[in-house]
Amino acid sequence: MKRIASAFLSVLLVLTSVSIAPAAQVSDTVQTQSVSTRKYANIVVFVDFKDTTHEHEKTELGKCYKEDPKITEYFEGDEEHPRALKQYVSNISYGQLNVQNIIPQYDSENNKIEPYVLSNDVSYYGDRTVGTSGPALGDTRMVKEISELLAKDSRFPKDAIVDYDGDGCVDNLMIVTACEKGNSNSQMYGHKSTYAGTDEINSKKIGSYTVIPEGLAYFGLSETGVVIHEFMHTLGYPDLYVNTNVSGVVPVGQWDIMAMECKFIQYPLAYFRSAYSGWFDIPTVTESKKNCSIYAASSTTFDTRNNQAVILRTDYSSNEFFVVEYRKQKAKYDVASYDDKSYEGKIYGSGLIIYRINASLIGGNMYGPPYKAYVFRPGDSILNGYEKADYTNLDKSFLSAESGRTSYGTHDKNAGIADNAITYSDGTNSGIVIENVGSASGDTITFDISFADDGQEGRWITESTDTLGLSLSDIETYTDSEQNKYFIANIGDGYGYATNDTVLFKYSDGAWSKITDGPKAVNDGKSIVTYNGDVYISYLDTNFYARVDKWNGSSWQNIYKASGYSDNVSLVAGSEGIYFSYTSQDNSNIYAYKYDGNTLKNLSDNILAGAVSSMPANAAISVDADENIFVEYRDTANKSNIYIKKYNQIDNSWNAVLNGSIQANEVVLSNNNGKLYLFKKGTAFDTVKDSYLYSLDYANSAKEWTQVGTNSITDKGVNNASLCFDGDNVYVGTTASDNITFVSGLVDGEWQQLGTNVSIQDISGLNISYGNSKIYATYLDSDTGKAVVRSYEVKSADKPEQPVEVPITEVQLGREALDMYEGDTFKLTATVLPVNTTDSKDISWSSNNEAVATVSEDGTVTAKSVGTAVITATSTNGKTASCTVTVEKKLIPITEVSLSESAVGIIEGNTHKLTATVLPENTTDSKSISWSSNNEAVATVSEDGTITAKSAGTAVITATSSNGKTADCTVTVSKKEIPITEVHLDKSSATLTEGDSTTLVATVLPENTTDGKSIKWSSSNVAVATVDLMGKVTAKSAGTAIITATSENGKTASCAITVEKKLIPITEVLIDKSSATLTEGDSTTLTATVLPENTTDRKDISWSSSNNDIATVDTTGHVEAKKAGTVIITATSTNGKTAECTVTVSKKEIPIVDVALNRTSATITEGDILNLTATVLPENTTESKNIGWSSSNNDIATVDSTGKVTAKQAGTVVITATSSNGKTASCTITVEKKEIPITEVVLNKTSAAVDEGETIKLIATVYPENTTNGKSIKWNSNNNTVVTVDLMGNVTAKKAGTAIITATSENGVSASCTITVNKRDTYTGLRDVNGELTYFNNGNVDTTYTGLVDYEDSTYYVRNGVVDITYTGFADYEDDRYYISEGVVDTEYTGLVQDGDDWLYVENGKVNYDYTGLTYYNDVWFYITNGKINWGYTGLVYYNDIWFYVSGGMIDWNYAGLVYYNDVWFYVSGGMIGWDYTGLAYFADTWFYISNGMLDWNYLGLTYYNDMWFVISGGTINWSYMGLVYYNDIWFYVSGGTINWDYEGLIYYRDTWFYVSGGCVDWTTAVIEYNGNKFYIQDGMVDWNFSGTIDYKGYTYHIVGGMVV
Repeated sequence: MKRIASAFLSVLLVLTSVSIAPAAQVSDTVQTQSVSTRKYANIVVFVDFKDTTHEHEKTELGKCYKEDPKITEYFEGDEEHPRALKQYVSNISYGQLNVQNIIPQYDSENNKIEPYVLSNDVSYYGDRTVGTSGPALGDTRMVKEISELLAKDSRFPKDAIVDYDGDGCVDNLMIVTACEKGNSNSQMYGHKSTYAGTDEINSKKIGSYTVIPEGLAYFGLSETGVVIHEFMHTLGYPDLYVNTNVSGVVPVGQWDIMAMECKFIQYPLAYFRSAYSGWFDIPTVTESKKNCSIYAASSTTFDTRNNQAVILRTDYSSNEFFVVEYRKQKAKYDVASYDDKSYEGKIYGSGLIIYRINASLIGGNMYGPPYKAYVFRPGDSILNGYEKADYTNLDKSFLSAESGRTSYGTHDKNAGIADNAITYSDGTNSGIVIENVGSASGDTITFDISFADDGQEGRWITESTDTLGLSLSDIETYTDSEQNKYFIANIGDGYGYATNDTVLFKYSDGAWSKITDGPKAVNDGKSIVTYNGDVYISYLDTNFYARVDKWNGSSWQNIYKASGYSDNVSLVAGSEGIYFSYTSQDNSNIYAYKYDGNTLKNLSDNILAGAVSSMPANAAISVDADENIFVEYRDTANKSNIYIKKYNQIDNSWNAVLNGSIQANEVVLSNNNGKLYLFKKGTAFDTVKDSYLYSLDYANSAKEWTQVGTNSITDKGVNNASLCFDGDNVYVGTTASDNITFVSGLVDGEWQQLGTNVSIQDISGLNISYGNSKIYATYLDSDTGKAVVRSYEVKSADKPEQPVEVPITEVQLGREALDMYEGDTFKLTATVLPVNTTDSKDISWSSNNEAVATVSEDGTVTAKSVGTAVITATSTNGKTASCTVTVEKKLIPITEVSLSESAVGIIEGNTHKLTATVLPENTTDSKSISWSSNNEAVATVSEDGTITAKSAGTAVITATSSNGKTADCTVTVSKKEIPITEVHLDKSSATLTEGDSTTLVATVLPENTTDGKSIKWSSSNVAVATVDLMGKVTAKSAGTAIITATSENGKTASCAITVEKKLIPITEVLIDKSSATLTEGDSTTLTATVLPENTTDRKDISWSSSNNDIATVDTTGHVEAKKAGTVIITATSTNGKTAECTVTVSKKEIPIVDVALNRTSATITEGDILNLTATVLPENTTESKNIGWSSSNNDIATVDSTGKVTAKQAGTVVITATSSNGKTASCTITVEKKEIPITEVVLNKTSAAVDEGETIKLIATVYPENTTNGKSIKWNSNNNTVVTVDLMGNVTAKKAGTAIITATSENGVSASCTITVNKRDTYTGLRDVNGELTYFNNGNVDTTYTGLVDYEDSTYYVRNGVVDITYTGFADYEDDRYYISEGVVDTEYTGLVQDGDDWLYVENGKVNYDYTGLTYYNDVWFYITNGKINWGYTGLVYYNDIWFYVSGGMIDWNYAGLVYYNDVWFYVSGGMIGWDYTGLAYFADTWFYISNGMLDWNYLGLTYYNDMWFVISGGTINWSYMGLVYYNDIWFYVSGGTINWDYEGLIYYRDTWFYVSGGCVDWTTAVIEYNGNKFYIQDGMVDWNFSGTIDYKGYTYHIVGGMVV
């Protein structure tokens, strides 16, 4: 929940280290504050169902329905009932949250609840099917129906406030249902969710709602605890218990109501009340402190609430930390104390508790481990990598002097949870110790905090974190022999997404340096090496083409670019050059090249020659110190076998080093000292997720991989892996699927983790290297987007002892003798002793009689013929072991009898021969066959298999072998056919009229024919008559046609049809127009049509006019308008049918076509007058003859409405006459000038007295005013030391004295003024005149001045020459605007001031028009643009390192949803961008996927929300998607947008059929049934290429092409 706005923005809350006062409070900076209460609406609705049995009334909460509502006890509360919801929330928030319960069904007068009875049974509302918008379908039905009932219920106050937080949604709707808790398939259990519909209550959308089945008491829980627990979910508090399917796991137990509800109500943990609700602050401690003291949660008041817990942090993790909190048990819980008014009755005791918080987990403990919160308890143990967290010693999870447990934790870094260490989720000891815990008898408790100080031994040390100032994504590292580290990385966009921009940088001698910007590349598949001082990178460009580029110190040079889509780019450096490989995107080929700095050589030929398949994947190249080149790839079409090939530089060929003996989905290949090393990643694709390292001593011609180490390196799926070497010592770095990164080394032949974890954060791009007796790990921290270098100092104990040569002393076989039958095979296994021999363990096999038995390279013996042979196994040093093989002849019984046909049809009297075959062909049994029929009345069979058909029916013919094997053939005997001989029609001829019809009847003979009796009908002339399938003949037009009936065997009969014509009279006449309007002289043509179209009457039309004077019409319907009026035009058919058209004729208009002037040009003198006359043509125009006149330049000549032109001044002007319809005519007038000389000059003053420094202006006027002379004046002073005058007549007094100013015209006429200059007072400013500050200007009171004046360190507002102390407002001065308060500029004021309709931002008394940002005023934060409130702005604003959401110019604290800003959609919660939020957000009727506060359009995968997994595509839930989705190394089956956990069967995906079980691809090998067929599954996929016999679960299956036959 958000805090008070001013407090939040004024102090940006950051967890920091604090000093803890001795024997006092944790922080001495807590200030006493007044309580600020926020309200929260909770609508409580009770419902029955159609099938309610009222068994619920036996529970306490159920009594609300009948006996006693207990509204006070459960919901409202008072001093006697503090456990009620409202009282509880008020108490734990220290009065900061006030729940407003609205219970419309409560009848207070009768103390009774009248529940709503919903329209369906409880199962209808318990449907857990997820709807298209998210929530369960049953919930949606119930909430919708309740909203409709509330709208109709007069008891529900329609003016009640239901949205106190202002987010447009009802704060909470609490539904108490009349039923017991449902089973796992029912929605009727206590839960909170968010409604996705559009229904409203009191005009507010329904959002958060809780469902509380009152029958939860059936499980021994308190209804009050359930009510509170579910309500706290609406405030964002997560569940702290583990999924109920996990028995006995209690990470928190009864220390928090969100972990275990009960009637003995307890507080939530302090961390959640602080972090989730902001009701108080918790200080952070990072170093040892003595004599700390904190309050108990139940003892804390508002003023001391900030001193009830401490957060403890180390630099090991930024996401995990520890909290120490004091809890005090009030009354030991029992039946008698149930009515106790305090909380904390069922916590385990009084004292300190210590718990761990994982801030990176968004949810709670529901699906842990790892857990959001875990309370430490003595004696816990590890189970599956995490705390067992069972009930063991949970009742001892508190510390106090009274309990005897006064310390917890240890500084021993090797200690774990079982040693009572305070550990992180990965089991690493934090080294923190809480000790010297005092008595828990009072309101406070004392204790000491001690952090470990054990140096760096055995720990991974952070050498450095990059200082580039960039957000990086997807990094690759190369370390040269000097431990210089080179990086190539994609640059992130600052919001957690990668761009295609890259950067090349370096870390050397503790310093980071950017080398250059890199090329555009996708954020996957990059590699980097150095060779001869140059940096080389391989990558996929933005077209997904493989490229290799070289940075030569000044520019990038392209070495190679693929010609098409590519994948699996790999790059290494050798002593002679660089080597790189890649696969085509369709995995059809591998390409390999060498570049020596000058020449590019193609090594690609025949890499796949001799391969089992042509589907290589995950190809990688490697080169050793002797420049041996290797390529590794995974054969995806053959059980993911790993193949290694070595390049022969002599004949440019690739030879197999080892093929297919290791199967893996992902591997890492490396080499060292003549050995290849293959790290097999255990992934989610593998049933067993263990990861192993194998070596191949190719330098000594080894033929098989040897496992390095006796154990697996990790048993969790691996995301990142890297190898490095120190001589013959090998180290492996891994990042497991749980984000734990560590490095392993061999110690006494076993893999052991070296030191602490490298990281427990989400990282990528792990690379390890060895140098300076240290292992260096480089990686990208995905949370910060920064490259990190950490190191570990290798101790001698971390290195294996140098091996001692141990020769083979003995070879053993599993047996000394072996009996076999001809054709059998058996694999012998040879064991060399001792098992720790350092000799090669390769075995050579031989047979002394290959005619009897042979043996292959892997020891497989094949029996050839009867006899005896000795098989010998020989070791590399000549030790042998033998086995005597005796081969006997093999009896081959008949296993099957097959017939040439399994079914046959025969006609009575005919015969048919069957052929029987016995299998196998080489059987040693007799091949004789006996035949029999089960119904000889239908068919008999002879000794040679000949069948004779006797009568119609069915019989089964059986062939039986000598050993009783049988095969059957079903024989169907049919009767003999009787053909049709004749077809007879009931008519041989008929006469019809057009349109009539008749039906012919056909009969086939003989009646007992076995042919089909269907008849095919045809007409010889379908234009005359047609016939349908039933013999119905329809007459079309006059003429003759033959109708023929034909049987199935071609017999026919005919009928002659004569069709006579039908007379059709005209019934109607239509004219194409019912009316028309014409102008005199115009014409139009009317068209008449007779109906029906097929009339047999003549179609001629006669035309007539009702008045030929107005309009005439000719025989064709052509109408001509004669004069104005109306006339009827009539069209008449040959049989008298008529149609009319009304024609209206209007008078014809005659427009003006021209205007003529009496003159087209003239020359006149200024002041003269000229009359122009205009005439319009034609004279008989019907338009107005008015003329408009205009002049092109009224300064030269004007013209009036009658055409009178008056000359004004010299020049040329055009006079235009314009008619009423715009026709014009013009006359060009030339005006010549009239000369008028100046006769007099007059000054505005003949004398003047001025003060020194004063300036006055003399004005000279020449007469007459209309003179044609120039009017410029020349000014002169006869004494410039006294007075000067400028060109404009401005006279400036210089010093006391007298001077004459003369003004002279161009033609020499002059006038003069005598100026007397006096000395004067020059003061300008404020003076105190009779107690009133007055403004003087150059010594004179200036009553005209209004504005600002500086005076004695202040600036005053002057109005009409006097300071106005009554004025408060704004004043402008020298381009700035100032804020005036009581006549003085208020330089102390910074804030908002209203100015008319605007609110301006004032800073130190002056309007700051440059300011754009937020400001706080009257408890509201406003958005300022260019110095004033921007009421029209709605969007995001960046302020004090936080992005806020502004709506209508103000921060909207209540808004929760999406906001579009700078082409990005951001997720806003509580008025700010929720950068920490990753999940779903409902907006505009759509569920969107949010990643770190932004809508992630590119995300494709799964996300977990409201107890369900949804598939995201293009940033939204893809409700229509059905198929597989890869997520966290697992392939899930999605149906309707969510994971279908119940599905078991096959799924077709990307051209492959996968086996899905329990919602995931099951990578097992099995036989499964799907859609009635059985399929062979190999590694989770239907193996269409497999044919053979397999044994599975006690059955033997014959497989052909992947299917059981």
